[in-house]
Amino acid sequence: MLLSEADAQKAKSKLVASCDLFQKGEGDGPEGAAQWRASGAFCSEAWSESAKRDPTLDAGEEAMSLEETRKLMQACVDPRFVDVVVVVAVVAVVDVVVVVVAAVVVVLLLLVLLLRQVVQQDRVAATGFCELPRR
Repeated sequence: MLLSEADAQKAKSKLVASCDLFQKGEGDGPEGAAQWRASGAFCSEAWSESAKRDPTLDAGEEAMSLEETRKLMQACVDPRFVDVVVVVAVVAVVDVVVVVVAAVVVVLLLLVLLLRQVVQQDRVAATGFCELPRR
């Protein structure tokens, strides 16, 4: 976070991303686990120590400290935009629901058409001839 913590607290900014939040979210399903795997290298003391022992992971003399990378992993949302973030999340969920409902409707329509075709074929098989459509 580039904003000082004191300024963020003074502005009542909401912390939305941090190493602690990502690590807590690790057990919240596959998304949380994937987020922690992606961010763990910037957050984890264990990862940092193993990187020091592995020459292929050595970042050299200019490497940032774990404290610096943990600080850069923090993100806050200005309180004026917290409601916007919630609205965007709700809209995304609604979009997914609409797509799922549309897919279900399409599948049901296809099943109805298939069922009509099967019924028509059964009539032909039972009567031995094809009925002409009535006008």
